[in-house]
Amino acid sequence: MDIANNVNDYNIETDKKVIKISGIILIWGKITKDYKIINEIKNTYNIKDILSLENMINTMLENNHQEYINYINEKKEWVNTFINNIGVKYESII
Repeated sequence: MDIANNVNDYNIETDKKVIKISGIILIWGKITKDYKIINEIKNTYNIKDILSLENMINTMLENNHQEYINYINEKKEWVNTFINNIGVKYESII
C-alpha cells in the first residue's frame, strides 16, 4: 500500500512509455453496499476508488452489452465442452 501514499516514487511502464501514477484503485470480486464502510477503507488506505467485478458484470448484463454477452456465452460453451469431455474420460476409467 506504499504506492497509495507515495505515487511520485512509482511509475508504470507500458510499450516503453513511462506513465506517472495519479493514485490507486482496488478491484474486488464483490464488495459491500455499505458506502460508509467503502469510504472508510478508501480514506484509511488513500485509495481513489473501490470497484466490484460483480457490479461491473451486472451493469453490462443489465444494459444488454451484446459484445460482453457473446463473450460470456462463448466461455460458457468452452466450459460445458470441457466438463463434458472430463465426464466422458472419467466414465471410461471406472
